[in-house]
Amino acid sequence: MKNGAAFVLAALMSFSAAASAAEVNFDGAKASGTLDLMLEAADLKAQKPPQGPQQAPKPPKPPQPGHPGHPGWNPNMPPPPPPPTQYNFGGYRESCRTFTFTAQSPLTINEEMILEEYGQECQDFGQGFSGHCRPASRYHRRKVTIEVGRRQLESWETERLELCMKDPKRIDANTDGMLYDYAVAVRNDDGIFKRSTVFTLTPGAKKPARPDSRELAIGFTGVTAAGDVRMVLADSRAEYFRDGRITITADCMRLPEITQNMPVEDLLDGFTKYNVTQTFDVAGTYELKLSDNPKPGKYMVTVKFSRSGPLSSGAEATIIGSFEIR
Repeated sequence: MKNGAAFVLAALMSFSAAASAAEVNFDGAKASGTLDLMLEAADLKAQKPPQGPQQAPKPPKPPQPGHPGHPGWNPNMPPPPPPPTQYNFGGYRESCRTFTFTAQSPLTINEEMILEEYGQECQDFGQGFSGHCRPASRYHRRKVTIEVGRRQLESWETERLELCMKDPKRIDANTDGMLYDYAVAVRNDDGIFKRSTVFTLTPGAKKPARPDSRELAIGFTGVTAAGDVRMVLADSRAEYFRDGRITITADCMRLPEITQNMPVEDLLDGFTKYNVTQTFDVAGTYELKLSDNPKPGKYMVTVKFSRSGPLSSGAEATIIGSFEIR
């Protein structure tokens, strides 16, 4: 800026000296000449020195194969294929099924079990580099044959066999739900066109039976002609357990009628409990004496029973019911 101003001042002084020496009328020339000098000074002022070395523009990126502009590009060509994928094994999801057998069931069952294998499929760019991954599943099928030896099942009895497929070549059997002690033999066939497992169950001794709440049914419960409170229960399995004994416990509680502003003492006095335990030889019916002093009202009753004998496990079953004394 300083250089430009000095140049303007020097030009004006030279012009003034030349005009005085020539003794020319400067009125008109002064106006036009001064304007020209001022315009030239403004042009010099507007010109800025370069700020530094200028960077050359980057050349355009050459077109990639399969894109417009590439020498081998053809608009009718399909897009380049995606990178191949690689499967990474994750594990197996255990598959279990329960098979039931009754007295009417066939002794041989043929079924198919399916096992899910899970993992990931990832884009493979080679040299150990992978891209996007997504969950992937594969399924393995195996034919299963169950052969059960002859044994005696009652009409109400049900056996349950659980099979669990652990991997494509392994199936485990759980016989906890079976009513006999079975010897289990397993035969696998893993040929090219056939994958199968055959279970052969040979029955041994029958397991002690666990009681079922449906074995006993609550019948008449109320005041007898003698004036006491009794409960009658019917045993639907008496013939099967005929050589054993049964222990029955009846726990009864009277439900009082609650009124508004009822004193706590009256509420507590309203509860009446009966608790009786008695053992019988197995028979078609059992009669329990609950109380000699009946109180009218509605009662909830819990009946528990267990059997003893060669066919019984000694486990306990429970029945819940209700009755009313008027």
